[in-house]
Amino acid sequence: MYCPMCGKETPDGAIFCPACGAKLTSGKMERNPNLQRDGKWKTEPDQGRRTVEPKVQTPRSPKKQAASYFLLYIIIIYCGLVFANMEGWISLPHISFPGSGSNPSVPSVAKTVPSVAKTVPSVAKTVPSVAKTVPSVAKTVPSVAKTVPSAAKTVPSAAKQSYLQGIQYMNSSSYSKALESYETAIQTYSNYSDAWNGKGEALESLGRGAEALTCFQTAVQIDPQACPAWINEGEVLESLGRYDEAMSCYNKALQSESSNEAAIQNKEELLDRGISDNAAPPPTKQYDQTHPLRVTGGLAEGSMLVIHIKEGEDFQTTLTVESGQPPYYWYLVTTNGVADSILFESAGDGSVVTVRGRGAYINDPTTTKRQALVNLRVEDSSQLTRSSKPNFQVIVDNTDDSAIAAQVARKWYQNNVGDLNGMLQQATAGLGYGTATVSYSSPIRRTDGYYQVTVTLTMNVGADGYGVHISLPCILTIDTKSEKVTNVLYGDAKTSY
Repeated sequence: MYCPMCGKETPDGAIFCPACGAKLTSGKMERNPNLQRDGKWKTEPDQGRRTVEPKVQTPRSPKKQAASYFLLYIIIIYCGLVFANMEGWISLPHISFPGSGSNPSVPSVAKTVPSVAKTVPSVAKTVPSVAKTVPSVAKTVPSVAKTVPSAAKTVPSAAKQSYLQGIQYMNSSSYSKALESYETAIQTYSNYSDAWNGKGEALESLGRGAEALTCFQTAVQIDPQACPAWINEGEVLESLGRYDEAMSCYNKALQSESSNEAAIQNKEELLDRGISDNAAPPPTKQYDQTHPLRVTGGLAEGSMLVIHIKEGEDFQTTLTVESGQPPYYWYLVTTNGVADSILFESAGDGSVVTVRGRGAYINDPTTTKRQALVNLRVEDSSQLTRSSKPNFQVIVDNTDDSAIAAQVARKWYQNNVGDLNGMLQQATAGLGYGTATVSYSSPIRRTDGYYQVTVTLTMNVGADGYGVHISLPCILTIDTKSEKVTNVLYGDAKTSY
């Protein structure tokens, strides 16, 4: 038995051809016209078979090709001039740099690049109009609003990384470090509900329940569907004896996740205690907005307290509430990344409190100093709650010499090279493109106490499919005590096409 489609011999009783997959028992089947009865193919080709003509590529416009070669010659000549100047064969106008090292000058891009308007034919005459050859972006690119998620809902990767690091610290019972990681995540992205919830869990583990409650409340305010934060808020309220509010929190959690075991168990325990069930949200405090509390201690309006410390150095200040009804409750809102381990200490009703903290370490070597406000909040016990939001400024100095070296390298570039990218763009205007970027290596401490930073200048020039890539490293020797560049050494320029 042969397949009527491919002509291959098939086993008896087969339903599909094992060679081509054609069904063998489905009634009538059209036979391939080139297949004979004996299962052999015809030797002559089908006369009606269509042939495909080979595609012929259209040659490029002679004018456009000539302009491209002309541009390439100009770029090659320019690179040759730069190389000749570096080898000392010729002398070109240059920019002077401080220091006593070798190669104390680099050719000025603005003076050595020939004027485009005088040497290159007009692009408008040789290159077809973009409007005529390139399809409209509006017609070919989908709307960003429809394809890209809202930025407000996207957590930056840096914030996500700090949050995950906080979870690791919590799992290892390193609650202080976890708190730092969660605060870093919040500083990067303030509307990060999970990070606020994590911060509350870390504070609660450190025995700072009042501050933790504020964090949980902030988390559910950002995301009303944050089930873990509702449960955590309810547990803190329950520990404070505020059972009705705790019941409301558990109900909110169950509205978000109806089968959450922790919320179900906590709610059942409250019901066993005789707490009535309710589905209303936790009652919000009513505040007296017209009579804020008055706080003194260098924090009064118009006399900002400024604390200037080094990273890792401890500080403290005393604050006093001079109005309202005691007891008073103090909360930390945010440190904005300048302080760690904020604690409130009070021997009485909270009217006089000592705020203790430590200057945060600055891990960014490009930052020599960081300053920001530490924001607090205090509330009294009036039926119509009175509150205040005192703050004070903390300035933290980066004591790492590598940070000073990094800062000196950036000042050297700004003072001696300037806007290299702008110069290249101006020089190549109307011709094609010209861009420049600068990158800095991490400061390296040498055996003699000086620091070394490599500044790499990268230039890209080209048009119409042709381009030149030039990379020039500059090695700076920096004295961090005097904050000066003592030597500049230029490496070999690398060119690629």
